[in-house]
Amino acid sequence: MTPKQNALRFIATLPDDVTYERILYHLGVMDAIERSEEDIKAGRVIDHDELFDQLEAEYAENLPQMDRGRKGRSAGNSSLPRSKGAANGARVLKKSPKKGHVA
Repeated sequence: MTPKQNALRFIATLPDDVTYERILYHLGVMDAIERSEEDIKAGRVIDHDELFDQLEAEYAENLPQMDRGRKGRSAGNSSLPRSKGAANGARVLKKSPKKGHVA
């Protein structure tokens, strides 16, 4: 089946109100799967343990570079807890006591 036939067959199964964004997402996933299957058939694979060892070695290599620029906590990052603002960035004000009530 050609990629065009595969895409048309898939799109025909989607609901009528599907968005372009959703169609493109699914087509991208289909493409990634097909490419991965081609890589497997061509032998372009790496063993999980070998990949893990490579990542671990790269991390160990780069660790001194990552730590070199650190000088401790920044002035804006104190250990004291701070109140968080509202989600939209507005300031949150404390509710004032009603007149005539003793707080």
